[in-house]
Amino acid sequence: MIGGDTMRRFRFLHTADLHMGSPFQGLQSRLPDLWSARVRQAADEVFRRIVDIAIEERVDFVTIAGDVFDAPSVPMHVWFELQRGMQKLCDAGIRVFLSHGNHDPLTGPTPVAWPENVYVFPAVSVEPTEALAPAWLELAPDTRIQICGFSYSRAAMTASCANAFVRHRDADFAIGLYHGSVGAVASADHATYCPTSVQELSTRGFDVFALGHIHQQVVLSQTRPLVFYPGVPQGRHIREPGVHGVAIVEVDEQGRTAVTWRRTAAVTFAPVEVSLDEEDSLSLVPKRVAAVVRSVSSGGPASQVQQIQAKDSDLLPTIVRLYLTGVTPLASALQPSEDLHSTLMGELQVLGLPAWIEDIRSELVPPLDRAALMHSAEFVGELLRLVEECRSDLELARTLLAPVLEAVFHDGGDLTLVEPGENEWRFVLDAAERQVLTWYAAAGSAEGANR
Repeated sequence: MIGGDTMRRFRFLHTADLHMGSPFQGLQSRLPDLWSARVRQAADEVFRRIVDIAIEERVDFVTIAGDVFDAPSVPMHVWFELQRGMQKLCDAGIRVFLSHGNHDPLTGPTPVAWPENVYVFPAVSVEPTEALAPAWLELAPDTRIQICGFSYSRAAMTASCANAFVRHRDADFAIGLYHGSVGAVASADHATYCPTSVQELSTRGFDVFALGHIHQQVVLSQTRPLVFYPGVPQGRHIREPGVHGVAIVEVDEQGRTAVTWRRTAAVTFAPVEVSLDEEDSLSLVPKRVAAVVRSVSSGGPASQVQQIQAKDSDLLPTIVRLYLTGVTPLASALQPSEDLHSTLMGELQVLGLPAWIEDIRSELVPPLDRAALMHSAEFVGELLRLVEECRSDLELARTLLAPVLEAVFHDGGDLTLVEPGENEWRFVLDAAERQVLTWYAAAGSAEGANR
């Protein structure tokens, strides 16, 4: 705090990346109608849940840092849903400060009139040279809050906007809304827009930078300035796993901040790993899978089995991508198939778990003497030696595998593949070796059964 010694306590709710109106392309092909409808409803109603939390938490105001909509073209029912929520916040005396991001650049007037409690930050040029005009909120004579932000004027803005944030002398507390890439936080799903760093933001004299753009919940700096991403409030696909929510920021009389999180996700996505190391009983596999799925639906870790005391009614509907791992004699029997999916889903349904397995991926390896096979004169030995040679010489792997992969992953098809990096080549080689060993073990079992 710069403007005075003490001020009135206050709290605000911060969110970003609502992506309202998302078309969910491809969802129908991966999920049954019931689960597809669940995800759509969860996304359509996410702002309603955010509004309810803001009122329940008695926040003084709400901030939204960009990508309110998934695209510039927004269905009218989405506009009306948002307008209803804004009016409900207005009736509760809660101000809203929002900006537009790369998905929903502000290029013209909105088709609906916002209530008087809503302030939309104007669009800025691709590389702003002037200080951003602040919005002001006076909660008490000694609690004057400066809120700065900007809306994208086009989808791709690649220059930092940090220098446009200028703190005013008479601000008791200053908040910056920044939609963009801050520091090293990035992923394949998030292009680099308005790149900056925590260090650069720290020079602007603000108390908080409430961010948007990255869909994971990340706190980059806990000391002044508080810098954080709230994450997407509702996951929309398997690349947005976890239980998502919004941030409640509490500010005390000395300007110190504390962040708590409230869940807003009505459906969650989860990559779930189930280790079957040394498991030799098929009948136990569905129970082990169900135990991990229950843990994930309860908000527990996806990588381990633990006892969960939550009631079934408290479990969060979860869409699971299942990874079976480990060394087991069941590797051949547990290859992904409709029968395996039906069996595992049957166990989840018997237990009343609100979960759907959208895909099963096997990383199982049969218990074979790999070292002996490597020196075998059999064809399997030749294949294993070739895989090992490719591991030590990735250029050889590219030469041998690129033509094969290009025939499957190509532009214009359902599957595309960008230039694979080192990790991708190793993934392909590991998967190929597992498949070779599984086929070899299955062939051996079949030969033994026929004797």
